Amino acid sequence: MRLVFFWLLVLAVVPAWAAWERVGADENAVFYIDLATLRKDGSFVRTWLISELKKPAPKGEVSRRALFEYDCKERRYRILSISSYSGSMARGNTISIDNFPDPWRVVPLGTVSEDILVIVCP
Repeated sequence: MRLVFFWLLVLAVVPAWAAWERVGADENAVFYIDLATLRKDGSFVRTWLISELKKPAPKGEVSRRALFEYDCKERRYRILSISSYSGSMARGNTISIDNFPDPWRVVPLGTVSEDILVIVCP
């Protein structure tokens, strides 16, 4: 029981430990990845990403944190969970949380998504 409590506590503070590294930007946001969260299962990889919006979104969100799953073999991705925040780097008030498996999308060539795919699927 103590071990379960310990791991629940660790998981609760993981965002505070995160070492977010910038992986790219597009016209809407700057993207960061925490490689310590990378988990591989065969050709599938899961990792957390933060997108820092260049302009606040209509609901007031300034940043978003999402759990992405990549299929390295098929060069595609989907979002498993996403939350938006009023502050920078997934801080501040939580504006929304959505837990869903998004449909698979092909990674477009020449995009930040492709840059991330190259990082997580060497």
